[in-house]
Amino acid sequence: MPAKKSAKKTIVYAYPDEVLYKFRDTSTEWKLNWLEEVNKLTDKVLTKREKKLREKLRKTERI
Repeated sequence: MPAKKSAKKTIVYAYPDEVLYKFRDTSTEWKLNWLEEVNKLTDKVLTKREKKLREKLRKTERI
């Protein structure tokens, strides 16, 4: 008898409403600074291959 295929795992993020409201109520300047810091970190940790893949996804190119 063949082995059963495992169900595809998905990641689910859930945040309390208070956290979402707090983020919503922060200034646009703070959000942009946060995004810039995340982008800097991402740039430091991704490999060249991963960066190339991200760029293709950003441009909606075929992988």
